[in-house]
Amino acid sequence: MSLVPDSLVRVMQDLHGDAGRQWVESLPAILWELSSRWGVEVGAPFPELSYNFVCEAVLPDGQPAVIKLGHPRDEAFWHEAEALRAFDGRGVVRLLAEARDLTAMLIERALPGASLLSLGDDEAMTEVAARLLRDLHVPPPDAHRFPTLADWGQGMRRLRERYGGSSGPFPPRLLEAAEACWRELLASQVRPMLLHGDCHHYNILSTEGGWVIIDPKGVVGDPAYEVAPFMLNPADVARSPRRVFERRLDIICDLTDLDRQRIVRWTVAHSILSAWWGVEDHGEPWTDALAVGEIFCSML
Repeated sequence: MSLVPDSLVRVMQDLHGDAGRQWVESLPAILWELSSRWGVEVGAPFPELSYNFVCEAVLPDGQPAVIKLGHPRDEAFWHEAEALRAFDGRGVVRLLAEARDLTAMLIERALPGASLLSLGDDEAMTEVAARLLRDLHVPPPDAHRFPTLADWGQGMRRLRERYGGSSGPFPPRLLEAAEACWRELLASQVRPMLLHGDCHHYNILSTEGGWVIIDPKGVVGDPAYEVAPFMLNPADVARSPRRVFERRLDIICDLTDLDRQRIVRWTVAHSILSAWWGVEDHGEPWTDALAVGEIFCSML
């Protein structure tokens, strides 16, 4: 069995070409060096890898951990490390060590590690997510290097440039609404906080003490934005009726101090951005994100 899943090989080649292939080939040597440096036992890789190599590890004291490796060109990898450090276990797994020369992190492992989807009930899943988000956010560190939501919003400018000012394969009305929402929400945010940036069902895992979030992107902005990635998940949610999303909004607004209309508008905006990232990374938009965006656009 290959050490590196085919899914990761394809993504690395798509994103980095020959440099991506060379990085994949170097992974065994990197893992050997980390095993020696950190005194850990390296285990099997996790399935369905995409942008990073992630594998099981065992610490010298027998505690389970995770090794995460990123491509050296991936600046976002270090945003994650800094976010883990800033959250400091506040509903998020802890950063145990890092090796900047190897673009590597050693992270606390969530066990048993079942995803939020294991609950099987949408309302129960939404309650867990809301309680985590309620206590998650912290002020960004001084002199931080995290991107802001304004930075992320530049994706819409790149979208317009890609299609010569038109909407291309994106629904024109939804794109215009997303652009307007993004501008208005940025202008009216009061106290930007450090956000996870990708909090959804697949990034919330079970532990013996409850639930924790993994894989923060690290972005600074309006806490109401944090709900948008959750609304776009799980994979089949785009086929859900509007009432499912309205019930999610009810639960989240009951359990947090987030504003309902700001969540709706951020979800419209994020749906376009997320679909655009699909074009940038894989050559085609994420159509399910657009479908959810249309539902939320009807709530404006």
